[in-house]
Amino acid sequence: MKNFNLNNLLIDNDFKKLKNRNLIVLPSYVGKTIFLYNGKKFEKIIIKKQMIGYKIGEFVQTRKKFKFKKIR
Repeated sequence: MKNFNLNNLLIDNDFKKLKNRNLIVLPSYVGKTIFLYNGKKFEKIIIKKQMIGYKIGEFVQTRKKFKFKKIR
């Protein structure tokens, strides 16, 4: 099995689709744009300096906000 390295994927500025939410954001990823899978669709994320050291999956909501239905 090949080692997964996000640096190789993010060499060019093309948008990349990822399903792996366990990756840790490194300083070399700053300024890149990725699409991260939230379980239903791909969400667009632009990696910023404040995200360094966190896991990529922390920046995408996987659940909808609950809303009460309005009773007439």
